[in-house]
Amino acid sequence: MMQSSNLIFLEAVWAVAKNCRGIESIVKTFYYLDTVIEDGVPHRKRVPVKVDVVAQAGVEWIKVCTIRQSRLMFEIGKATWGFEDDQDEDDLGYATSVQTNVSFVPDPDQAASASSHDQNFDDDASDDDENDGESTDAIALIKTAKALIKASRQTRIQYLHPSVTIVLSNVLYDPQTAEQPLKDFINRILATGARVQTSNGLLKFSPAPALEDVIDKLIITPSLIAENITDPINIDTTILLALVSDISHQDVPIEPRFHETVLRQLQLESDDHFLPSVIYPLCKGRQMVCTDEAYKRFMSITDIVGSKTEKLRATLIAQPQTQAGKQQGDDIPTLSADEIHTKFQELSMHSLPQDLDLPIHVVPSMDAQFVTENTLAAAVGAHLSANNRSVLFTGWRERITTVTSNGSVAKRLETLLGQHSTESADVSGPQVLVLPTSRSLVGTAKKGGEIVGSFRG
Repeated sequence: MMQSSNLIFLEAVWAVAKNCRGIESIVKTFYYLDTVIEDGVPHRKRVPVKVDVVAQAGVEWIKVCTIRQSRLMFEIGKATWGFEDDQDEDDLGYATSVQTNVSFVPDPDQAASASSHDQNFDDDASDDDENDGESTDAIALIKTAKALIKASRQTRIQYLHPSVTIVLSNVLYDPQTAEQPLKDFINRILATGARVQTSNGLLKFSPAPALEDVIDKLIITPSLIAENITDPINIDTTILLALVSDISHQDVPIEPRFHETVLRQLQLESDDHFLPSVIYPLCKGRQMVCTDEAYKRFMSITDIVGSKTEKLRATLIAQPQTQAGKQQGDDIPTLSADEIHTKFQELSMHSLPQDLDLPIHVVPSMDAQFVTENTLAAAVGAHLSANNRSVLFTGWRERITTVTSNGSVAKRLETLLGQHSTESADVSGPQVLVLPTSRSLVGTAKKGGEIVGSFRG
């Protein structure tokens, strides 16, 4: 049940959210491990911290503070310690800019009635306030910023640590004219590694946009995801299979021989066509590459399992750069891009985008070279298969997005990176986009369905 005392705060959070993109959740709890001393003995404690808006598909965390400027200045003045005395080993000393021109400030009449308890500060973030003299909301906000940074350092979203933004929705700030105590307060938040966003005098009374005007950008859609991936993109074996599967391109009648994986994918495809709704929006207009290892694995599976039409598509979808990249028995035609598009379209009931880059370019794997250059890659590489190392490490080294449907391997890599990287290390893993579903090859026999059903990349 919503407490009436939180209504104004939640309205402010919603106003902020409507100015964000790719909302994953609102008011979500994350955790970090911290060392606490109990009876003189250090213990590891799992500490919760709340994020008010999780945006940009998870990689941006926003904390909203609706405290009025007059109240904030009173709280700062009330504190018995100087901000310079609150330094600790967690402070990074980042010279982060303050953003001032934002338009999501709530109605001023509502903001004026907000109390200092509307800030939704995290209790665990300020457990040690008694060590700092008289506790204030200003102190609590700084401690909350530190807690959020700790949690973000221990969290990876798509192998990245989320950024943290503190929104002071009712505070005007001009570094040229601001009073020194307010400057010190802002700088203390910046020193944690968080960004600070304040209101702007010209925009303070601008209303938040109507929901119908912003609903499209709030949802995590393929087009939003496409804005955040690179050009070129690195295609793995699961995507290559999806691009040639009969399930993706035609109506496939159900047969008794089909593996349960194929049956499930047929149902998913009947609900939403994978290629035109997901794959094509992500890939069109971008160069597509795949590693030679991924290509060889793809061709091996297709040769064993694929139906006649799936094998035909496989000869069109990718073009090895060297004879060594071809499988024995491959008969890859020498066709122009336009000819490939025409022949591929003949094998599909879905319209093929004219700017879909075919054939996919097969490139040499960079994993062997990368493990000699990157100690983190060397540490986690031993726990991955040769094919997965080839795909993930090539994309990682070249700093391009790897697209895959193999969520288990992506999660495995994320876990390995967390185990082998230190909390303070400024290390980012590969940029990997995991699609929510996959498509197997239909094949021509029950044995084929079983092989594809057990395929893990």
